[in-house]
Amino acid sequence: LPYAEQLQWYSFNEPPKASISERAVINDFKGEWVSFVQPLQKVLSIIQRWRDSKTTWWTLRDERLIERVNTPLTASRDEWAEAYMDLAKLVVEGFETKTIRARLDELRVEYSKEDKTIILLETLLSARMGGQIQKLDGLRTVQLLRSKAKGHAGGSEAEQLAQDALMEHESFTNHFNDVCAQVADELEAIEKACDDGH
Repeated sequence: LPYAEQLQWYSFNEPPKASISERAVINDFKGEWVSFVQPLQKVLSIIQRWRDSKTTWWTLRDERLIERVNTPLTASRDEWAEAYMDLAKLVVEGFETKTIRARLDELRVEYSKEDKTIILLETLLSARMGGQIQKLDGLRTVQLLRSKAKGHAGGSEAEQLAQDALMEHESFTNHFNDVCAQVADELEAIEKACDDGH
């Protein structure tokens, strides 16, 4: 375009009104290859590996969840809460509690019959790490937000969780990516602790 016309069009420029992913900026606008993996994609890659290898300690409950879980891209609290609901259904609900208890029994590690999946996994990880206490903060966050932000009809606690996420991470997208990065690391640790050839 002639320079005068470029200036004409330039006068209509506005700051972006919606966020855009880092992958889109690099790949679509800069025309470069993306050399990193988004945190959710890393989680999905691990989950698909577990599904394909038919692990005994985790089962994919619904194939559609792999396609359904998405990173929230807007400022919508509902979209953010829905993303955590889908992530919890995909990851946390897939663990086979009986198998994890059997692994703990094999290792002669004590646990309570009331212990739920995440506590059992932490106990197993701690046992495999020579008694050093292991916490699955990413999975705990997913489960908390699933029950508080989406599972219940809102309320002050859900509102506070949303405000805390925005305060610390500036957007629901950043918060979700940060939690998914934690979850991916935790899933790899769980895989090492559980994988004994089964």
